[in-house]
Amino acid sequence: MTLIDSDLPRGTPSDPPPDRELPMNAVGGSPAVASPLPASPAPDGVIERLVAWAVQQRALVAGLVLALVGAGLWALNTLRVDAFPDLTDVQVQVLIEAPGLSPVEVERLATFPLEVALNGMPRVTRSCARSASTDSRP
Repeated sequence: MTLIDSDLPRGTPSDPPPDRELPMNAVGGSPAVASPLPASPAPDGVIERLVAWAVQQRALVAGLVLALVGAGLWALNTLRVDAFPDLTDVQVQVLIEAPGLSPVEVERLATFPLEVALNGMPRVTRSCARSASTDSRP
């Protein structure tokens, strides 16, 4: 909406010449006031230049966005998701058969030396040994 000079009251020194129209402010309906800030210069920062380039190259930017969306959809469809991930530690069981030896002898001759050797390995957090006489297996 514009304000024509015939709608303005006369007699004030700030009246525009009779042949000019004043632009109206969209919010209050009063004549728009010129901004005290100077017009922005040509883009000189990185972001300003990037935005200016993206506006000039709309088709290329739209193609890149579509390619990224397509790659994301492909990755979503091919991504392997475990509903219940395996959080257990890696465990090793060593079974020693020593026919004719008691559990105390197996502990002293086999289990203890093996436990000492395994404790020196890297990334071993816990070692547990047990010697017992169990059922014989075929």
